[in-house]
Amino acid sequence: VGVSHIAPNKLRAAACLGATPLKAFIFVTLPATLPFILTGMRLAMGNSFATVVAAEMIAADSGLGYLIFNSRLWMATDKIFIGIVCLGALGLITDRLFRYLIVRFAHQYGPIE
Repeated sequence: VGVSHIAPNKLRAAACLGATPLKAFIFVTLPATLPFILTGMRLAMGNSFATVVAAEMIAADSGLGYLIFNSRLWMATDKIFIGIVCLGALGLITDRLFRYLIVRFAHQYGPIE
């Protein structure tokens, strides 16, 4: 999706100015697709976070997923809610940290919503 949104005129202009295919990739294609790449990384980070918690629920002896799953067996709803709130807080903190890093170091490549 990201590469298809590059204006063909940009690639033609780079070729007319003598850019090799590698230089055109580094200076035209990569900066134009970086917002899409960073958005994909942000979504993948959330999915991997959920996958790790699910794996902890199934086959771990420690972690927040294990705490939630084990508390479910003992009907300890207070620990379940603590685990869920901690997971939400960790997810929020990591997402905000990632957004801060994007704004700090890659703001010139486009807006991140």
